[in-house]
Amino acid sequence: KLKEIPGYDQHDVVIVPFAWSRDPGNTEIVIPELQARIAEVYDTYRGSGRPIYILAHSWGSVLTHTALHRLHRERPEVRVDKLITAGSPLVPANFVVKLFMKLEVRKEKLEKRVRKPANVRSWSNFWAMRDAYSNAIPAADFNHKADAEVENVEPKLIDLILHYKPLRKEARKDLFKIRDIKAWHGAYFFDYRA
Repeated sequence: KLKEIPGYDQHDVVIVPFAWSRDPGNTEIVIPELQARIAEVYDTYRGSGRPIYILAHSWGSVLTHTALHRLHRERPEVRVDKLITAGSPLVPANFVVKLFMKLEVRKEKLEKRVRKPANVRSWSNFWAMRDAYSNAIPAADFNHKADAEVENVEPKLIDLILHYKPLRKEARKDLFKIRDIKAWHGAYFFDYRA
């Protein structure tokens, strides 16, 4: 998806994907693999002057958070220039997600406290009020609310639905779209606009 960003081909960027099953039940197996991949990337580019960024979405941010903390304990020289999390359940606002996280932290032996990993220079977190899985993370250096621009759109859409028949159908579709939790959770990497 990153390769679709306009201007991508004009930059000398190396993308090192990390694929996993997307099943939180595989966390115990995946974290050591992720630690090894981060260390491998660091070792490969250490002398090149290239910055190392990690982009992690959803449960991937939970895996990355724990992997970075563990990696710092094992190899304190490893450095990451920027950690970017999106749709992260590390500090959930939703009660059900909060309960799930408490259970998983215990079961999977994840980091108990959400704090900035010592081997990360800068942490940016993207979250959306309409994404039940995400929230602002106090430990991050920057929190960007992805749905801030949509807050004033909802009343306008309701007004169009009630009072302007030519746009009623389109306004209803947009209203349901901005209220779609699943759409917001995936919206960080797609051009999502109402």
